[in-house]
Amino acid sequence: MLGEKIKQQLNNALEALRAELSEEESVTHAKLLFVLDDVSPHVPESLLYANQLQDDFLQTAFELVPRKYVFTKDFAKWFFASTRWKPAKTIGSNVSIGVLRRVMPPRVVASKACYVGVWDPILRAFDRSVGKTVLIKENIVTILIGGQQPVVTCFNLRDKLFACSCPAYSDTSRGENWLKRHLLCKHLLKTIYHHYKLLARTLPKEELEPWNASLSYIEGSFSRVEDKKALMTNWLYYFTKKVFSKLNFRSAFFKNPQLTQIAVRKLLGGGEDAVAPTQTG
Repeated sequence: MLGEKIKQQLNNALEALRAELSEEESVTHAKLLFVLDDVSPHVPESLLYANQLQDDFLQTAFELVPRKYVFTKDFAKWFFASTRWKPAKTIGSNVSIGVLRRVMPPRVVASKACYVGVWDPILRAFDRSVGKTVLIKENIVTILIGGQQPVVTCFNLRDKLFACSCPAYSDTSRGENWLKRHLLCKHLLKTIYHHYKLLARTLPKEELEPWNASLSYIEGSFSRVEDKKALMTNWLYYFTKKVFSKLNFRSAFFKNPQLTQIAVRKLLGGGEDAVAPTQTG
């Protein structure tokens, strides 16, 4: 059986993830699975299927190897300036800078900002959907769909590591500047948006409350798709730059990428021996 300390940590993580998922409309159809290293009598019966997923294999499949880049505040400034922004009106949004200031947390939008912009990598992030979320010990494993192949991201909450299986993130042949510019690919950005409460769980509650209120207002108060998308894009930009960067997560690679692909197929209901081809985004 699990030790008392480990059980408490697991229960805390489960409760945080349950609360997060129950509040997010975007995960209504997501399949949620908790993978446990022991079956506790306190775990709901509906979760016992997780024990059949050979958690030792999954832990190995999603093991991460750190690399040198850490997403700090300084790195965030460079990262978001490395790709050109464009006016929100180019996607059909009529949101004004006044509206943006009103819906974002206080003092987030720069006083010198004169128009609402959008950033292509974040825009593309919202073209992906979460197919499944799996909690494997300290790892949040998220499988995103909507491209030619499913893509998997992994955030290790204990070691503060993250990784993605897409080539834009993992292709080392394109040089250091490419890796830095794609340190947070669209899949990782979508995962941050989807699990921001869990990723930032160590921060004071009062620090997250304005971000919760802002996102809830955006999702519930704007009927035009273009306006909502522009505001959600800006919300994710500001949250990543102002909050996620404070957590100092380090980028990583999957140690066993072939096993990772087998695990993705397995979690999506495919055969264990079927390896997904390299993702193209």
